[in-house]
Amino acid sequence: MRAELDLTCSRCLEPFRFPVSTTFDQRYLPANDATGDAEREVQASDLDASIYRDDQIDLGELVREQFYLALPMKPLCMEACLGLCSQCGTNRNNASCGCTVAWEDPRLAPLKRFR
Repeated sequence: MRAELDLTCSRCLEPFRFPVSTTFDQRYLPANDATGDAEREVQASDLDASIYRDDQIDLGELVREQFYLALPMKPLCMEACLGLCSQCGTNRNNASCGCTVAWEDPRLAPLKRFR
């Protein structure tokens, strides 16, 4: 399955197109064959099996699931994305903002008195 998804970069919040190319193998079993009264251990072959009811298979759900599995945890427009400035909100990929980043750990503030 191949497609391009419209995503939002998790660093700079700009929209971008993400190409997806994935393969999958799914086995469908009728609901009455898949259910039973006896307990049994889940086998590795059970992980790629789904059930269907009323002689219908929802392929839309299958495709949606495969797209979710192909998505990265943090979608980035590019690997070297600089993101937004934490002080003024400027997209640092497009412009330099001139803000100075001078964060100090507040837990270490009492140590400054010893200088």
